[in-house]
Amino acid sequence: MPFKNIHIDLNIDSSDIQQEFSLSPVIAKIKTISEDASYGTKLLAKELLHIIEENHVENLSVKKDSEKFKPIFEIISNLSGDINFSTEEPIAFGFPVPDKLIFSSSNLQELSANGLKFYEGETNCDTINTKNLILYNLILERFYGINSIETDYIFESSFAGYTKYYELKIDFSFVDIQYQGTLPKIDLAAIRDNKFHSYDALNDALAGIDLSKFKFEGLSILRFKNRDKEFIIKRLQDIIKNVNIKNKESLKEELNSIFRSIIHKNDLDFFFLPIFELSGFPISENEYAKKSILLGEYMNHSIACSLCSIYSYLSEPIIWSYGIDQDLNINDQVFIQILKDNGITNYLGIPLFHTDRFVGFIEIYSKHNNFDKNDALKLKPYLPHFAQLSNDFVAYLKNQLNNIILQNYTSIQPALQWRFNEVAVSYFSQLNSNKETAKLDKIIFKDVYPIYGAVDIKDSTRIRNAAQKQTLLHHLESLKQLYEELITHQDFDYLHCYGQNIENAYQCIHDKGIEKNIVNLRTFLEKKVPIFLAEIKPKLEDNVKLLITIDEIERNNTLILDPNNDPFEKSLRAFTQMIKSEYDDLNKQLQSIFPCYFETFRTDGVEYDAYIGQSITPTSTFRDEILHEMCKHQILSMIRVVQKARTLSTDLPLPLKTTQLLFVHPEKISISFREDEKRFDVEGGYNIRYQIIKKRIDKALIENTKERLVQPETIAIVFSNEYIKDDIQKILEEIILSGLIEKDYEFLTLEELQGVSELRAIRVKVI
Repeated sequence: MPFKNIHIDLNIDSSDIQQEFSLSPVIAKIKTISEDASYGTKLLAKELLHIIEENHVENLSVKKDSEKFKPIFEIISNLSGDINFSTEEPIAFGFPVPDKLIFSSSNLQELSANGLKFYEGETNCDTINTKNLILYNLILERFYGINSIETDYIFESSFAGYTKYYELKIDFSFVDIQYQGTLPKIDLAAIRDNKFHSYDALNDALAGIDLSKFKFEGLSILRFKNRDKEFIIKRLQDIIKNVNIKNKESLKEELNSIFRSIIHKNDLDFFFLPIFELSGFPISENEYAKKSILLGEYMNHSIACSLCSIYSYLSEPIIWSYGIDQDLNINDQVFIQILKDNGITNYLGIPLFHTDRFVGFIEIYSKHNNFDKNDALKLKPYLPHFAQLSNDFVAYLKNQLNNIILQNYTSIQPALQWRFNEVAVSYFSQLNSNKETAKLDKIIFKDVYPIYGAVDIKDSTRIRNAAQKQTLLHHLESLKQLYEELITHQDFDYLHCYGQNIENAYQCIHDKGIEKNIVNLRTFLEKKVPIFLAEIKPKLEDNVKLLITIDEIERNNTLILDPNNDPFEKSLRAFTQMIKSEYDDLNKQLQSIFPCYFETFRTDGVEYDAYIGQSITPTSTFRDEILHEMCKHQILSMIRVVQKARTLSTDLPLPLKTTQLLFVHPEKISISFREDEKRFDVEGGYNIRYQIIKKRIDKALIENTKERLVQPETIAIVFSNEYIKDDIQKILEEIILSGLIEKDYEFLTLEELQGVSELRAIRVKVI
């Protein structure tokens, strides 16, 4: 084993420390080897003593007589470690304080020549930045019985662009330490329990130990154990713990460095891409994806032609290889041609799975025909960690996209999610590229068919006012009777002002109406009535009958003020819940036919808007027959609303009736997302006509009559083009056979609305 002196910086200052190189501790330890030791150990020990005595080592100089020390160090290296010691392990021998090395192996010399330096990990840096920590640890162990301070000495060495990692283990088995005087007292409990939040605090605790009063004698052994696998995994885990793709270039360089450290080759190209799918589209960071062979050039080719399909591959991703093993070559000629056009001789594409879910992709390729099966197998232990990293990146990316969508849009329906994600990814990419002009693309869906339906409560305002009027009049009558009985007593002459308040409330209801005076009426009930009752109760302690009446009036007053007890509101809530539940069912049916945009909203009743077309779901083929099927489901849904309303009314405080309205618009329109209002609206002047019609037809009258089109127990279907009438009739004839509607339905012309004319309608009665 050739030896040579080299320097390794361990942050040790031995200028004031007493030390002496000596083989005495070695000889003493050898002589204590028991008879129970292995045969090999005893044989080595015997040979070592023979060499030491034969060469009179005590009279030799380690600098002048280095050749005579070589066999001694070789035997010591085995005695201090594993009998199966490998000569490939980098090793060095030093003075008892290991800042001065005497000999080092050739492979350690090679590591040093390639730039052996301390690995700058977070805790590792704290370790090496604590001066003389190696010696403090040794003294704490030998003199204080403490061996609980975790210290890792990790070094890295660069080889032609890739990095190898080594853990330094220092063997002090052959070092004797003596102390002059009385040992200093230190906070042993704090050190033993590792209560220090930083190494600065540890330094303060160790300051009581004066190293100059210790004498070190013997020799130290420094072994460098390869830790490539552990620290490559640690680097990956560090990235996982701090997932952030804003600094793409530094992240890319770190990942490439990791790949090079795994394969031990510098002239390969590596590519790592987290990916998730939405509506069949692979979504990832745009600029980064362009540099991939599979998800860049091949994807563009796949979109442009029908000979290959990236989407088919992504649905069932498998390992793709080329030029690595002839039997495992892919047979996709388009992809092979792309590889050849790019001068690629060896290619490996590995999909990454996390809990059986495809989350990312790794590509490795060479243009120098120097990547083989053995290189590929080196990746295997690290794939679960790359999959975890990819999964966390996907989660991070989704979170960033959701933030962009929530800040700029609103809650997005599944059928439209893919488009919002595309825009968000593009915007996110612009932000990461530090583009000052970064902006969100406008979201437009062209050539879509609108679908509209509305259910309203017939005469809701009149019923609400009538119910409230009846309740208030009954309550006022009770208050008036109480007041009239009280003023017959002399003690209550001062209550005349309350009598005027009650009379004013009567006038508000009879003369001006509840709607116009709701504020004054609530003020009377919330403030004046409680004050009135509170004033009279203490004076009626002996009048049990009146106290019971007052308690009843107080309860009624509280119930009237609580909207949850309003009989009309109770009935209205029940109807609204029923209608919305039916709309939810309708939405599920429409989505199963063809994914579309569907939104419900409250007006006087409950309405819905839906939009359907090829641009909303480009991955499926839209056919005109779909409109026929959806219109049929709309009519059937309205029939169910009528039927449920009948049943519901019998169990409610106030029986209510509903009117049902559909608007069939056979022309395509365009819709766009309005960022100011966080909703979709029609796009363009011509399309606005659709919105105008939709907003006015619920008040439409039949031509030359005073009769409203919408009536209880019926469904009104409005249309503006005669040619759509035949399709509606076909649907109605199909439903008539089911016995759900009467066979005699009406064809009606609507009276001209402001800016809208020539509207037609069919009105059908539900059985």
